[in-house]
Amino acid sequence: MPDLVIYVDGSASDDDKQTCRERFEPLLRREWTYPLTFVDLPDLLTVGIAVDLPDPADAIDRSAVRADVIALVAAVSRLARQSAIEFVIEYRDEPVGILDGGSRDTRFLADYFGEHERSRDWA
Repeated sequence: MPDLVIYVDGSASDDDKQTCRERFEPLLRREWTYPLTFVDLPDLLTVGIAVDLPDPADAIDRSAVRADVIALVAAVSRLARQSAIEFVIEYRDEPVGILDGGSRDTRFLADYFGEHERSRDWA
């Protein structure tokens, strides 16, 4: 099961799915430390993107995790704003936030990395 999943929760129209496919394709081709996977569950009207992250207790390159998560959240936030689509963020099977393209989208980063990360590297 992926650690971080960002998806449209059970209300993705065919247009939403097409928009997500088109916008996620360049993200999937990008070089990531932790590769992304496209999620499309037609029976559940759900579409999104998932990533397997390392266990925080492991000896890992925390800056690589930070860079991947910030870039992914920023890209999906832009998509949400431009397409008026709301995305749910799930971390380790628990919903932890919503991305709607608004200023509160950085709240997830502050919660995930700590308050000092709130706007750092946000594009």
